[in-house]
Amino acid sequence: VSLHPTQDPKFHYFLTHVSGFDCVDDESKVDLPLEFKEPHDWNNDRNPPYSYYMYYYWANLMSLNNFRAQRGLGTFTFRPQCGELGDVDHLIGGFLLASSINQG
Repeated sequence: VSLHPTQDPKFHYFLTHVSGFDCVDDESKVDLPLEFKEPHDWNNDRNPPYSYYMYYYWANLMSLNNFRAQRGLGTFTFRPQCGELGDVDHLIGGFLLASSINQG
């Protein structure tokens, strides 16, 4: 709906009331070491580290925000949960990428 708001007016209206997005992980689980691989190259049976998710979440959200801002639409903040229980990498990733921390 960012490209064609008239195709789904209800969803477009809903997004005018959304200010940001959260990202949640089970911080009690130990992360794999951070590997620098493209998402399509991830071949491990386990999920990538939370920092990996946060980076791609942030990168896509910033791309969407640039697209929406060029069209005069509202943009979104990134406010993940991190740093309460999990690895210190969660908090570091949140500090570097987030607009603010929701919980942690």
